[in-house]
Amino acid sequence: MPHRTDRDAGNTRKRQSVPSAVSFSLGLLIAKLMGVHSRMLNDCQRSTRSDMGRMLRQICTLALLWFVALHTVQILALDQDNLWRGWPSEFEFLTAPDYCKARFTGVYFHADEVPYLRYPESEKRKWEQRLGGVYKHMHHYCFGLVLLSRAQSPSWLRRHGHRARGVFDRAAGEIGYTVRADTPQNPLWLRMRLDLARAYEGAGDRDAAINLFKQMLARFPDQTAVYVAQAQMADRAGERDQAIQILLEGERNARSKGAIYFELAHLYFDRGDKQHAEIYTTKAEQAGLNMAKMRKRLADINSASPGEPTTVGTQSVLPTTATGTSD
Repeated sequence: MPHRTDRDAGNTRKRQSVPSAVSFSLGLLIAKLMGVHSRMLNDCQRSTRSDMGRMLRQICTLALLWFVALHTVQILALDQDNLWRGWPSEFEFLTAPDYCKARFTGVYFHADEVPYLRYPESEKRKWEQRLGGVYKHMHHYCFGLVLLSRAQSPSWLRRHGHRARGVFDRAAGEIGYTVRADTPQNPLWLRMRLDLARAYEGAGDRDAAINLFKQMLARFPDQTAVYVAQAQMADRAGERDQAIQILLEGERNARSKGAIYFELAHLYFDRGDKQHAEIYTTKAEQAGLNMAKMRKRLADINSASPGEPTTVGTQSVLPTTATGTSD
């Protein structure tokens, strides 16, 4: 099952019960304990025929009530824990990456009782060989991905009474567990850290996310995804100029630049710099991206304000190409 860490200990105290947990637990209680209850009641009835029947009946009744109360509490706790930590829903399982499907079906208790938790054994062996030693820890990362999705779902948060920040924090704990057990040979090394950075950001720990981006760029300075993810985090924090600077660095260093051009076109447009928005829209199109929506937004501005200067708003940050010359 997913890993419980000190980081998310505070979140555990915030869990709230829901009506579905009560109904589920009562049904499960009846199904699971019917046989035991019947035997205990029969013993109580037989005891009434003896001289000490009254006293034994009272003892049996008290023992039965204690037994029912204890198991009800245990099942309620288990069900409430499953709302937070349990196996993924059918939709979450079907939309998970293949390596997560393989690991989910090999780690959860009673997975054979859940119809949709099925995956070919040959695929499990393939991913185990491909990922090596970290494979046995991958269910923590995969459940962290589930939590990332839940943290960004307002309907899930309302339904289960959780706050997004707490769910992001729990996701960071799960993903971080696998990252600490990771090896440099893992083909998912970069992907896992990008997801961990997103969890850190959602949990309010931007410093941890920034440090993680530095680690990623130290090892992979040419990876477009790192520059884009870091720039998007800066933009979400309202630091648009910083986001542009990050992407300009990516333009100089990254191997694939299409996504960087796309982001720069939108950032410059939102900043009010139509001139550079057009420049990077053209570059993105040349890189094979569909920029029809941006072209329409630019055209709407041109038709609404003919003869106006091409740069509006605050002064823009002049971009540079990969060779360092201004466009």
